[in-house]
Amino acid sequence: MRSLLIAACCTVLGACSLFSGKDDETKPAELIPIAAPIKVDNLWSQNLGGDAKGLRLGLVPATNGARVFAASSDGRVYAFDATSGKQQWRTNTDLPLSGGPGVGRDRIALGSSEGDLIVLAIESGEVLWQSNIASEILAAPAFSSDRMLVRTGDGRLLAYGLDGGEPLWDVFKRVQGLTLRGNASPVVSGDVVISGFDDGSLLAINLDDGTVKWERTTSERRGRTELDRLADVDGRVAVVGEDVFTAGFQGSASLLSAVSGTPVWRQDMSTAQAVAVDWNRMYLTRDDNAVVALNRSSGVIAWEQPQLENRSVTGPAVAGGYVVVGDFEGYVHFIQAANGEMVGRVKVAGAAIVAQPLVVSDVVYVLATDGSLTALRPPSPTPPSAP
Repeated sequence: MRSLLIAACCTVLGACSLFSGKDDETKPAELIPIAAPIKVDNLWSQNLGGDAKGLRLGLVPATNGARVFAASSDGRVYAFDATSGKQQWRTNTDLPLSGGPGVGRDRIALGSSEGDLIVLAIESGEVLWQSNIASEILAAPAFSSDRMLVRTGDGRLLAYGLDGGEPLWDVFKRVQGLTLRGNASPVVSGDVVISGFDDGSLLAINLDDGTVKWERTTSERRGRTELDRLADVDGRVAVVGEDVFTAGFQGSASLLSAVSGTPVWRQDMSTAQAVAVDWNRMYLTRDDNAVVALNRSSGVIAWEQPQLENRSVTGPAVAGGYVVVGDFEGYVHFIQAANGEMVGRVKVAGAAIVAQPLVVSDVVYVLATDGSLTALRPPSPTPPSAP
């Protein structure tokens, strides 16, 4: 139990400062006033209920473009109009929800801390089917055209048929020693699903039969202690065409070929968060909570934004010309994507934001652990001077 609590602290406090043992190095940075902040419009906000403070759940906002879906830890699932925030439907599952929702063509799926997998109709919220898979689900399920993929806390990636929920295949990677609390949501790309695992590996798995197409290690277990050997891929990868952008805890940020898994470049850099990309760069939140931009084609560091040190910053999202992250005090920070300048800040909640923000067109959706869901719109960025 003590090991699990330590692992959870890695993601809450920032892993690099955790190892130092110096109290002053884990103190959250004071926020520096922004001289001329951008005006961010608060479009709407909804209270989902539930209280997930301190639980490190995998509840995230999700979308099909027209609607935004979100869930509370006490079992309620909501659909909101993405533009107006008007509630479209609500379903009470009576489950301790812990992962999702994942969105498919005509359904959404969620998981619970007790191993329940539940699938709802996207238009009405009606429960289509439900099953218990005997392991906590801390990641949003993913969908292909004819199946659903679920990552579980005991090291499995499972495929299910869409209609009856029949199991199709099961890939298992044994969880050994200390791991971070959390799992990477799988990503479907063509005829494979790509997912990180708790041993620091990234697998591309054939959707049809569950055979492993390729496997690469992004975080290697090394060192004398359990903490030193902790290696994990808990952040969702970003797949763009035939490029896979990934990063691991106590490992590296990498660009891999989606076809073969062959590395194009690799940069030593540790994170337990999801990554984001735009046309020019890959963005990640390093373990010291600095937000970093890497050149997309070479992996060379373009800029670093260190002002959010030890503020338990989320994985980044890209909204127009801004990189957006949330923090442990309910602030949403806007960083100029071109040069890393901090240009905006909005407080949207009285609790931590741990889920990566969701971006639809130019709107940013942020879910906090107190159950508040907020839609923000930053202005169109003015082209800045080069870094």
